[in-house]
Amino acid sequence: MRISLGTAIKLGLQDGGLSFSPKTAYLLIGDGCNYGCKYCDVSHGMLARITWPSFRDDLVLDALNSSDFKRVCLQVTGTGMEEALEILERVNLPRSVCARITDLEQVKLSFKRGADTIGLALDGVTPKISDEIGRGGFEETLALLKESAKIFPGRIWTHLIIGLGETERDAVELMQELHAAGVGIALFAFTPVEGTEMENFERPSMNAYRRMQIARYLIENNIQREFSFNSRDELINFKDVEREAFLTSGCESCDRGYYDSNPGDPYNFPDIVNDEDYKKAIGQARTWRGSNVYKAGKLIRIFVEYGNYIKDVRITGDFFVHPEESLEGLESSLIGLPVDKNALEDKIKEFMKTAQVFGFDERSLTDAIMGAVV
Repeated sequence: MRISLGTAIKLGLQDGGLSFSPKTAYLLIGDGCNYGCKYCDVSHGMLARITWPSFRDDLVLDALNSSDFKRVCLQVTGTGMEEALEILERVNLPRSVCARITDLEQVKLSFKRGADTIGLALDGVTPKISDEIGRGGFEETLALLKESAKIFPGRIWTHLIIGLGETERDAVELMQELHAAGVGIALFAFTPVEGTEMENFERPSMNAYRRMQIARYLIENNIQREFSFNSRDELINFKDVEREAFLTSGCESCDRGYYDSNPGDPYNFPDIVNDEDYKKAIGQARTWRGSNVYKAGKLIRIFVEYGNYIKDVRITGDFFVHPEESLEGLESSLIGLPVDKNALEDKIKEFMKTAQVFGFDERSLTDAIMGAVV
């Protein structure tokens, strides 16, 4: 069978180093897949960014049953369900099954054979996205999740991949629906895998992903029910959260933090979120990026990074400023200002007194910047 590289190293089956001691062992069950998800290359030995070396079944299972792992997670491809059911009965640790199960009888059988939790992945957060990425079956999977969660409360999970084209509003609303139905939520960031149809797609911004982690934490812990969004459907109001919000989410002991990112800058922290990482994550969540094209006397193009104050701003366009370098001085002077129209306009007025500008006035530039932050 194939197992994750980190699992193999901890079991002593392969040489290598680990940045933390994983609590969950991950097994990849099945030799191929009948589905055509555009983001997955499991048929070539890759799932997300993880490699899965192969070992004899008895060697892996004997090592697992004498290990200090807290959980075993069976990642089941389209052809591996029968094999997974057999393996469930040979493991003496808590067992999770993540599979494309399509009916309630398969759910019941998996629990009967020894699973204590089951993950039915939605992946995309809307039916349209699910179809576009080749996953499909969104409504059917959602219905099965809800039905299963009624019968097996606290034991049904789903996976959502952030960064497939959804809005933050889409993701938050689905998480609210899932939580109301008793379905647990595990978040992952989209990972472009070489050799797939989506290998050249961009990863989600860390800012957006941090906000979705916070939203999941607030929803699942019943801390916040009402959320607001800006004109770009980005989440803009959320309460403070504990550092656990940024840990890998999922079944108990799930810690595959580097499943979708590298150890240097993880989307999901696998083990400990230290003070520095926690502060950075909160700052990322409270940073938004906006852009705007505004027609004044000339065209003004704005890019702005902001939270409660301006963190960065770039001003370009068809206008003319003399001396040219004074525009950089204006950009620098705006950094640190509150996101407030009057404060911005006052600072721009000061600039207009010291530079020759052709193509905009202080009000139009202020409106251009404010248009990028709504």
